[in-house]
Amino acid sequence: EKAEISIDDVFRYYSHVVRAEKKDKSKEVGLRKFYANNNYELLKQPNIMSKIMSLANFWLYLNKGLSPEDFDLSFEARKYVHCLESYPNEFWKYATSVFFVKNHQNDTFDEDFIRFLKRLVAFLFAKFIDTPSVNAIKDDIYSACISIYEGTEPQYKFGLITDTFKTKILDHSTSRLSRSLLLLDAYFDEDQNNIIPSTFDIEHIFPKKWQAANYQGWDENTAQDFLEKFGNKIVFEKKLNIQAGNGYFGRKKEKYAHSSIQAVRKLTRYANNDWGKEDIENRENDFTSRLVAFLEAELLPRL
Repeated sequence: EKAEISIDDVFRYYSHVVRAEKKDKSKEVGLRKFYANNNYELLKQPNIMSKIMSLANFWLYLNKGLSPEDFDLSFEARKYVHCLESYPNEFWKYATSVFFVKNHQNDTFDEDFIRFLKRLVAFLFAKFIDTPSVNAIKDDIYSACISIYEGTEPQYKFGLITDTFKTKILDHSTSRLSRSLLLLDAYFDEDQNNIIPSTFDIEHIFPKKWQAANYQGWDENTAQDFLEKFGNKIVFEKKLNIQAGNGYFGRKKEKYAHSSIQAVRKLTRYANNDWGKEDIENRENDFTSRLVAFLEAELLPRL
């Protein structure tokens, strides 16, 4: 309850550890059927509850920063976990649970966990951009769990980043992945060294609520075409976002200056008090370039 996961959740996470140990890539079965197999053999193991509780405590730490055990992950690891928390399905939790059970006693756990998380984020985000369906990742995650348990690096299957793929990125500005992508982009800022509040809002730099005025020659229809672009969005603390309201850029910069999110603070450095089409397009190009560079670094074959 403290970790905000159910009993079913933690037993499901652990079932993927057992599946990985048995090299099982088959379709999942219901939890009751899984644990009832061979006359409840798995539940009769003497150390089963200590393993379950250790895993539950790990998720207590990831979700709430609390734990009776000695967990102390770096900012680098926690920021990638944060990006995955908004991912549209929970398959990332299965691979992460297997990684923890297999590696948590290693002296290099944090360093190894960072490397694991970066590749997992890159693969899951790229796969969803290309094929936004849970079925597209199931087999890869099952295989990854087995590799993790065996101590080898998962071989995620993803092709080259093509121009068609780059176009697909822009199509996700309003998809279920957009929140995670915008958060990841905020963490790309090298000056961002603290965890962004989990209650963050998505701020529209050019205001989402159209105001009846001729703004730089825009009409409402033209503005709508640019409103939802990645270049017009940024993660922003909820309280400050409410205070900033639907004002125009010059007025909102005063609130941006109070943000703990470096990408938001840097918007105050713009000399102009207007935010228009060219600003949105330039920022969108930068957004895409940063994301593609990250995906290529993590997914292209290692030499």
